[in-house]
Amino acid sequence: ETLGLSMDRGVICSNFIGDALGMAEKEGFKQILLIGHLGKLIKTAGGAPNTHSKYGDRRMEILKECLGAFPQGKSLDKSRILNANTTEEAVEILKDWGVLEPVMKEAVDRMQCFASLWAGGISVEVVTFSTVHGILGASSGAGALIRLFAETD
Repeated sequence: ETLGLSMDRGVICSNFIGDALGMAEKEGFKQILLIGHLGKLIKTAGGAPNTHSKYGDRRMEILKECLGAFPQGKSLDKSRILNANTTEEAVEILKDWGVLEPVMKEAVDRMQCFASLWAGGISVEVVTFSTVHGILGASSGAGALIRLFAETD
């Protein structure tokens, strides 16, 4: 709704993101806009093609890695992120520290990297959001793809 896209043309893949992207390649998809809640998609930033918790829940560890990817993040107490109960709580901490934007950029870059790998030759763009804070991050080509898909709805 926030992006103005219809779910009528969307594909829901739940935990099986890697499999869904691989199937999309086989079905001839040319472009994919992967949209999901940070709590689910952050797992893809760590290389998990199946995001079900029984296959390992490293949400906070991956957020911590993204935080440590730039100089400002290295001096912060990352144990606060590791001790967060939800990604929504972690987003609040990152926001309070003033580092939410660069951490989300790093996370989205990693999400896009793995999604593109799983999708083979398909162009993949990524948008991640929070139910409290709305859109948290988007890959560089996501806006153009959102406009394209909105026009064709």
